Amino acid sequence: MTFRIAIHIIKKFGSELFRGSISHFSCRNLFGSKAAGFTLLEVMVALGILGTLIAISSMTLVQNLRENMNSQKRYEAIQAAQTVMDKIRFEDISTLSGPRTETVTIGGRVYSVMVLYCQIPSYCISDAIRHITLRVMLRSKKIYETDTVFSKLS
Repeated sequence: MTFRIAIHIIKKFGSELFRGSISHFSCRNLFGSKAAGFTLLEVMVALGILGTLIAISSMTLVQNLRENMNSQKRYEAIQAAQTVMDKIRFEDISTLSGPRTETVTIGGRVYSVMVLYCQIPSYCISDAIRHITLRVMLRSKKIYETDTVFSKLS
């Protein structure tokens, strides 16, 4: 761009420039019309608008990243609950009693899965049926909870 302007200046004022007869010239003289470009006010308004758009975009991006992280933690918590539930399926139903906690590592995070039995006593009327509640915690914060009823097949 600078090179083009220099060539234009030389073409327009070539002989006068080299002879030193022009003491000063302006963009108006150079291009034959009002100076091209933006005023300081126009630039400031444009930068203000651009800054506002960038701020809104960055807030939206941060919110989306936070939601993605929460969704990932919830998905991993569901996997942790499923892992513990699969272990419980191989145990004898009549021996399932009292709360217990198991730790499961998924995706580099360590989840604590609290297993509670017979929280609803009406579901535990015999040794062949157990109500099971699984609470999945990550750093003492509950991420996921589910309930199920196991029954012994005869």
